[in-house]
Amino acid sequence: MVPKKGGVLVGFREKRKNYVTNLDMCMTLDSRLGRLLPSLRSLIASFSIPDKVPQVEVAAGDRDVALVFRHLAALDSRDLGYLTSYGRTHQVQCYLQPGGKESVWPYSPGQPPMLDYGLENGNIKIQFFPTDFTQVNHTVNESLVATALGELELGAEDRVLDLFCGVGNFSLPIASRVSQVVGVENDPALVDRASQNASLNGFRNTEFQRRDLYKESLNSWCPGSFNKLIIDPPRSGAQEVAMGLVPRVRPQRIVYVSCNPATLARDSAILVRNNKCVRNMP
Repeated sequence: MVPKKGGVLVGFREKRKNYVTNLDMCMTLDSRLGRLLPSLRSLIASFSIPDKVPQVEVAAGDRDVALVFRHLAALDSRDLGYLTSYGRTHQVQCYLQPGGKESVWPYSPGQPPMLDYGLENGNIKIQFFPTDFTQVNHTVNESLVATALGELELGAEDRVLDLFCGVGNFSLPIASRVSQVVGVENDPALVDRASQNASLNGFRNTEFQRRDLYKESLNSWCPGSFNKLIIDPPRSGAQEVAMGLVPRVRPQRIVYVSCNPATLARDSAILVRNNKCVRNMP
């Protein structure tokens, strides 16, 4: 809510600032979500507490989309009525988040189906909760997964370590091609979701572990023998992995998926300096 700029603004934050630049459309998002921006602006402006709704988190599955409304004060009965009507009109699941991530709960409908998306021409189904990390544009994600798996050059005897594995976005397509996949993730909810997705798809050659990949204790962790490694870290990169873990695992091939060129360059430099410990690193 910015009265000097006309009221509620919905859009991206400005570069290196906390200000929001108003948008009427976002071409990066799933189109079902991108076109909701003007109506979201109207919805939040109609609330009794428009200045207490700092963000709306979005999530898209193949069949359903969801919105998670973060609110710093309670919504009244009229606000909740507007929200119910909005969800029905635009065919979206509406969740409320009055506190931290653990406080998220479905408001409309009360028992929504799990969000999911397909990979490998629909042969693999990935289920997820709206606040789980996923790539929000699934067309781009399918291309990303296919490219990463191609670069790994997978074979039936390979053992693959998937770091920052999330809900199993790379792990499960890999599992259909190799002997074993071990996925590692720090968020316990994501570890559980990845394990559930493996069971849902009938994979028995997968294992998912919870581990903080940024702690110094990583230096004493010995995950076992793997000849392929895929790393998909957040923007902060995977410096500790590159420095401490890779030289011990000694993979034949590494695929690093990055959303930040700066940390990718830093970590790549570390891997190159340690190339005596990495055989045939592409």
